[in-house]
Amino acid sequence: MITDSSNNVQLCDEIIQQFDASIDQFYHAHDFLKGCIVTKNRHGIEESFPLLTISIAGILNQNIHSIYELSEIASLIKKQCKQITGSNFLLQVSGTETNMKF
Repeated sequence: MITDSSNNVQLCDEIIQQFDASIDQFYHAHDFLKGCIVTKNRHGIEESFPLLTISIAGILNQNIHSIYELSEIASLIKKQCKQITGSNFLLQVSGTETNMKF
């Protein structure tokens, strides 16, 4: 998504709030209350999986010279963002990072 940088934090907040408010519809009530689902993985071993979360990685107004460079930077930010538990976002502004976690 391409957006004006003046409202990026607010936009990320709104996306996360709407996402988190809607995930209950994808689960049975008892799984949602537990905060996870327990099922067999692809190897047939019972495993606990956390509920869905969303991670948003953003790059703000950098001098990016190619789509390949943009993709590489976005991939690195996304990887860092996915290391944080729960729905969250990580915005990179000219080499610095702003992280908000919910």
